[in-house]
Amino acid sequence: MGLETGTYIDSLNAAWPIGATDPKSEGDDHFRLVKSTIKNSFPNIAGAMTATHTELNVLDGFTGSTAELNTLSGFTGSTVELNYLVGVTSLIQTQFDSKQPLHSNLTGVAAATPSLNYFLVANGATWITRPPSEARTSLGVDSAGTDNSTNVTLAGANNYLTLVGQEITAEQVPLTTQVSGVLPIANGGTNSSTATGAVTNFGFSATASEVNAICDGKTLTSSDDKIDNFPVGTLMVFQQTAAPTGWTKQTTHNDKAFRVVSGTASSGGASAFTTTFGSGKTSDSHTLLIAEIPSHTHTIPHGAGGLGGTANANDGRGSGVSGTYPSGSVGGDGGHTHPLTNFDLQYVDVIIGTKD
Repeated sequence: MGLETGTYIDSLNAAWPIGATDPKSEGDDHFRLVKSTIKNSFPNIAGAMTATHTELNVLDGFTGSTAELNTLSGFTGSTVELNYLVGVTSLIQTQFDSKQPLHSNLTGVAAATPSLNYFLVANGATWITRPPSEARTSLGVDSAGTDNSTNVTLAGANNYLTLVGQEITAEQVPLTTQVSGVLPIANGGTNSSTATGAVTNFGFSATASEVNAICDGKTLTSSDDKIDNFPVGTLMVFQQTAAPTGWTKQTTHNDKAFRVVSGTASSGGASAFTTTFGSGKTSDSHTLLIAEIPSHTHTIPHGAGGLGGTANANDGRGSGVSGTYPSGSVGGDGGHTHPLTNFDLQYVDVIIGTKD
């Protein structure tokens, strides 16, 4: 096996030289190689190294510079003390400078006893805690307990206000027991404590019989809330699509005209309103009768020197006799119509409602 080569310790092969095959004459070369790799690996070791392998392994993974490692030169603290710096991410002095400086007031607050429900107050020299019973005195608020800072109560017999803790609730006011006097008309009242006085104040002068006459003989009671003068079944016209409340829309009559009569009300006719009236309407077809044509004749002159020909003794014309005779009959006896150009009347739709 030939002589191995290397620069540092990790280059050496622990299995070389092989005693069975390597010549002993190369032994000094092997020794020189071992020494050179040791010196190359530890070039700055000039004295005895007393650190153990465990101590040296503490530096395993250290990525700082030589200058940073030299910062620990002269450090006399323990490992525990050094570990106090674990988690520090910025300059310690800068952190100290940004904190509240020590102050006697803070010392006083720290020294105060935190008793239950006590409050913190200054006594002119430092901070102390005092019991709740001294809160009014310390705050300078009604130390005698006579103003509105004391508990609130409701006085009087009125029961439409209730107080629970600090909450006041307003209920409905009982008019029969809690209200007195009269409410003016301007405020929505009658300015009277009686119905008769209210009627007078409103300027209503009709008597009870006059009111009942308006109500078609119905006597009003306190439960009535309106005057309804239309008996059930009354028919009335409304210019709207749906019948008002209290009425039912009648659908018996549709597309009809109104006719005013002095006798019995009824209905009739055959044609709907829109069939008779509207644009593009014409009259019915009609063929004129002889009796409908004005009376008239048609004459044709004739004579010996006029039309010529031979006179017929049967028609009263003799030869050489002048006179007239009727024309022949023409026509198809067909009917005719007339356009109704002025029948497009304006109209308003209404409905008929029946009183419920």
